[in-house]
Amino acid sequence: MPINPTLFLIFTAVTSIGVLIQAGVLFGMFLAATRAAKKVEDITDQLNVHLIPAVATTKQLLEDVVPKLRTITEDVAAITAEVRHQTEHVNTAVDEVVDRTRVQAERVDEMVTSVLNSVVHASTTIQHGIGNPLRQISGILDGVRAGVSTLWRKETEDREAF
Repeated sequence: MPINPTLFLIFTAVTSIGVLIQAGVLFGMFLAATRAAKKVEDITDQLNVHLIPAVATTKQLLEDVVPKLRTITEDVAAITAEVRHQTEHVNTAVDEVVDRTRVQAERVDEMVTSVLNSVVHASTTIQHGIGNPLRQISGILDGVRAGVSTLWRKETEDREAF
């Protein structure tokens, strides 16, 4: 079957127009990619201007700070060990003082108890030593008073009888 030349010409023209449109789209994509690359390059230049000095400063700061942090850490560890040692020493001293205080309190308690017992014993002894003779003297005096009273009454009755 023979191909119609007019149809062939239309087909060729449509294909050529499609290829031209495709070339235009590709050229547009090329221009957009070129502009994007330019923007990326500009951003990269700005980052280089600002970021590289900041990174360098940060690196230098870290190089300065790391030895100091190590020293501080070592000092804190040493201080912690010393505080722990001193705390143990203070705890030992406090325990010793508490033990001594307890012993002294027991001794004072024994002494006070002994003194109070002595006072009670002395009081009891004085009470018996003085109380018994006083009761006896009081009894004798009561007897003498009763006798004198009786005699006195008899003399009064005898005088009244005369």
